[in-house]
Amino acid sequence: SGATTAVAFYALVVMPQVPMQRFGIVAGSSMLLLLVMALLVLPALLAVLPENLLKHQPERPMPMPGRLPWWVLVGIAALSLFLARNMKADPDTANVFDEDSEVRVANRFFEDNFGGSTYLQVTVEAPLGEAEVQRMIRNIAEDVRALDGVVDVRSVFDPVEVLNAALGGRRGVPETSPRAARVLTYLIGHPAMAQLMTEEADGALIHIKLAPMSGEKQVEVTAEIREVLARYAPADDVLRVAPTSVPAVAELRDKATVERLGRLTGEAIDPAVLAGGGGKPPKALIAKVIELRDNLDDEEEGIFAVDIPDAEMQAMTPEKLLELRGDKLEAYMREKLPTAVAGDAEGIAPAAEHLGAWIDEEKDKYKVEGWCEALKLESRCDELRPALSELQDESWTVPADFVLPGGQGNAGEKLEVREIATKVRLTGQPVIGQAFAESVTRSLWVSTGVSIVALSLVLLLARSLFALIPALWTLAFSAGIIALLGHPISVGTSMITCIALGAGV
Repeated sequence: SGATTAVAFYALVVMPQVPMQRFGIVAGSSMLLLLVMALLVLPALLAVLPENLLKHQPERPMPMPGRLPWWVLVGIAALSLFLARNMKADPDTANVFDEDSEVRVANRFFEDNFGGSTYLQVTVEAPLGEAEVQRMIRNIAEDVRALDGVVDVRSVFDPVEVLNAALGGRRGVPETSPRAARVLTYLIGHPAMAQLMTEEADGALIHIKLAPMSGEKQVEVTAEIREVLARYAPADDVLRVAPTSVPAVAELRDKATVERLGRLTGEAIDPAVLAGGGGKPPKALIAKVIELRDNLDDEEEGIFAVDIPDAEMQAMTPEKLLELRGDKLEAYMREKLPTAVAGDAEGIAPAAEHLGAWIDEEKDKYKVEGWCEALKLESRCDELRPALSELQDESWTVPADFVLPGGQGNAGEKLEVREIATKVRLTGQPVIGQAFAESVTRSLWVSTGVSIVALSLVLLLARSLFALIPALWTLAFSAGIIALLGHPISVGTSMITCIALGAGV
């Protein structure tokens, strides 16, 4: 019994956890020491004691009312194994400590006053000056923030979007990568950014704070976060970016933007409305076109040196000015502005060219307002402006199997897919706790199997192999009792498992 118990303890050496290995070595060696004392020291002590000090008492037989039938023992073992089938370690390491311990007391203080103290971190190893990397961080943070059980998410994107708006851009992902890099120059080295990004701007952290919950719930939330990362992070650690001048890339951009708008508004967004450019021109754009038209003869900023009657100016409708360009716009202005033609006939052509360029510039600015009116979201236009403006972004992330068509894009640009090295990983207390729990659970079953094999070898050498049957029965019965009491796998269950094998022998 001493030898088999020692062998069972030594089997813990196959577990990967160093504390378990040390425990197995110390416990196994202690069992061997006890065995040596029982065989050598105790008989020697008894031999030198006075003869009549300990009176001999014959062993009395213990009456047993009967033996249980073999099928009852088999049934008990089967029931015990059934109860123990789902035994596993607790991923919440805080449960290792007593309720009144300093760790648990401090943990309750955090839960009551600060919403918990359990954090997950998403590490992003990528150049943060890339707009698409910022978009990926934004998407991950948004989706994780919407999960049940997540109370707070902080990332480098939070100050980036605020500073981008302060510098004249939208409150969101910087419009281009050069602009994103310029925004980051104001953040690099700031003490408040030390927990969000590296000084070289080649890495960032997304901090995820979980609400107080059980270890099993932490595992579920962690699995949901992994799904979010799988949705946005590149599987091969390479983020691919292509120009949206390619129709297929623009389609990917529009689809992703429409889906995000649906999540932000809580309504179904019709892609056809956005694809139509927002329908009729928004009122703000019409007003701007009228202002540009009426200032054509302004003394300081106007193009025409002659004073044009208001009736002629108003004859040029904003709708036509938004539609016509080039020679058609010039002909339209000659038709509606006879005073300008009579006073400066040669100035009509440059006036039409400049007016068309100004109006086109304003059309890009007011596209978002047009989409808001078409979607009947005028009251939320300021809130949704950053999301809607992404429909005008000139680059977008594409999947790994995306192939660009040959040739050149708009304005003769060279079509190519840029590759950005991007590694996204998940870590934190729940992840480590889950990995440790899975490792302990798996390795305990392995060590138990090894101990049974070693036990069989010892019993075979002792010509007592039949003793393996009660040993295994005791092991199964002990596991069933532990499972029935609701105890997770731990160092204690490992110790009981080892003792049960020896006790069974």
